[in-house]
Amino acid sequence: MCFGSLAIAWGADDAAAPRSVAFDTALNGNSGFDSHGEDVIYTLSDGNTLLTAATAGGRTVFTVRLDETGAGTWTYTQTDALDHPPGADPIALNLGFVATDGDGDTATGAIAITVNDDTPVLVGTVTSGLTLDEDDLADGNDNSDPDALQVTGNLAI
Repeated sequence: MCFGSLAIAWGADDAAAPRSVAFDTALNGNSGFDSHGEDVIYTLSDGNTLLTAATAGGRTVFTVRLDETGAGTWTYTQTDALDHPPGADPIALNLGFVATDGDGDTATGAIAITVNDDTPVLVGTVTSGLTLDEDDLADGNDNSDPDALQVTGNLAI
């Protein structure tokens, strides 16, 4: 989960009610992203303050919720993987929204969320030139030459 501010300056109408923030309704529909090979579809609900990204089969991939409290906030919760095509890491999500103050004035903005691939990262010292010698194991072949089953090489991680 991650979250942030929408940085809305409500101006003189700050205390006026009702004010609101909502996703741009143009977001409804195909997101252009996939999850496990399935299209991800955006659906807006809760007065267009909740964006749910789900597959056609109904598997939720992530949600983003807007709140007009203070300067406005957003909360992103990812529940499944987005497919990262080769060379397309990270994925950039740009989600437009509209803020409406107490007397109906509007301003538009966008949330920029970066989704990194979960590619494993090797941390620490990498040792190469290791030798695996299994001829003395209980299941091993203990030939007259104990090094006959020894193989030397690199282990690709």
